[in-house]
Amino acid sequence: MPGTGSGVSAYVRSWTVSGKGTDMLKWALIFLVVSLVAGALGFTGVASGAKTIAKILFGLFLLAFILLFLLAWGAGELIF
Repeated sequence: MPGTGSGVSAYVRSWTVSGKGTDMLKWALIFLVVSLVAGALGFTGVASGAKTIAKILFGLFLLAFILLFLLAWGAGELIF
């Protein structure tokens, strides 16, 4: 496992610190901006598609965050 230490919490720390965990949120925000710009310019079909993609990516990011938070919290209780 990458990072220092051992166990799940070290893996979670190395995964989130390296920046890989923010890629999904970055893409969700990009699709949100595309949706807003397309909607402002009148391309409602493109805006609707981009909005749907942004919502899905944000939901996946939120789910991954909650799952990793609970895993790290559980590992912390097991260690301490």
